[in-house]
Amino acid sequence: MVMTRAKNRRWEEVEKDSIELNVLTRHFELCNLTEGKSPKTIDWYNQALAKFHHFLMESEKSTVLGDLSEVEIREFILYLQGRGRW
Repeated sequence: MVMTRAKNRRWEEVEKDSIELNVLTRHFELCNLTEGKSPKTIDWYNQALAKFHHFLMESEKSTVLGDLSEVEIREFILYLQGRGRW
């Protein structure tokens, strides 16, 4: 019996419309852990993504990846710039 390995989907093939940012963040953390990234790097990524998630929630914006665009990213950057050092 020959076992076939499940095909990894490319980012372009992933259905993004229904993925919540916090779920995607956890998957990203697992990916970074398995790639051997340093704990400090992983912590920095997690903090940055948590701040983005918090910003979206405070702004009453969707946290579903399919609903996000460059506009939300740029608004977040402006938000950070207005706060000073983050």
